[in-house]
Amino acid sequence: MAILTIGELIRSPVVHSFVSKYAPENARGQYMAASNLQFTIGRFIAPIMIVFSTWLSPSVVFGIILLCALVSAVFYVKVFRMISNTTMHNE
Repeated sequence: MAILTIGELIRSPVVHSFVSKYAPENARGQYMAASNLQFTIGRFIAPIMIVFSTWLSPSVVFGIILLCALVSAVFYVKVFRMISNTTMHNE
């Protein structure tokens, strides 16, 4: 858990500066809120998985969490590529 906390502390300022740099001035708050969705979704999924763990085996619960992580990773890669393409076209 300590490793995750340290990683979050290192990542947090970088994400905010990244969002501030690429977000349009008039929509910066919306972009900041969207970047915090990962924590909000995690806070939503964690209690549900605890309830499901009474009925499902640990491997199924792990599989659901893994599926959520993989979907998030694919989404992240697509968004990153979209931002990279936009940046390259603007230069």
